[in-house]
Amino acid sequence: MIIHKAYKFRVYTNIEKKEEYVYNSGLENEFYMEIIMKYLNEYGSASRKEIIALLNDKLPKSLNNKNKINRVRYLLEVLKKEGKIYNDAKSGGSCWKIK
Repeated sequence: MIIHKAYKFRVYTNIEKKEEYVYNSGLENEFYMEIIMKYLNEYGSASRKEIIALLNDKLPKSLNNKNKINRVRYLLEVLKKEGKIYNDAKSGGSCWKIK
C-alpha cells in the first residue's frame, strides 16, 4: 500500500491542530482546583502570587497574564464558596489555607 506524502501531511496537521486546540482551550476547572488543594495540603498555605506561579504553565496558552490572574482569582473564589479554603489575610496580603 502506497501512502502519498500529501495525505500524511494532512493527517499530521489535523492531529497537531487537535492537540493545539486542547492545550489552548485549557483543562477543566476541577483539575486546577485539585492542584491548588494538593499544594495547600502539602505546604499549608499559599499567596495568590504563589498559586498563579503554580498554575501559570498549566493554564491555556491563549490566555494573557491578566486573564490568567482572573482565572486564578475565580478558582480561589469557587473553592472559598465551596467551603474548602479561606483567606487568612491578616497582614494585608492573600494567604489561602484549607478549612
